[in-house]
Amino acid sequence: MRKGWLVERWAPLPTHTREFIAMGLCYHAKPAAEHSLSPTDCEALNVAAADPDRLFDYPDFCFREYFVVTLGRIPA
Repeated sequence: MRKGWLVERWAPLPTHTREFIAMGLCYHAKPAAEHSLSPTDCEALNVAAADPDRLFDYPDFCFREYFVVTLGRIPA
């Protein structure tokens, strides 16, 4: 059995959500070039990580996450 759900977070973001997403931006900006992202994408990610508030303060900002839970049984 598999279940999935989408979570959307729209501006304005609460403080804890801003901190969580900013941490993710910083984390992913570092190895981006090592994983064949284009130079343009790497630059955009670095700019967003350097000043996440600029991104978060945009009125149409939306962050989406998709979660999947899979359950299975191993036959005895």
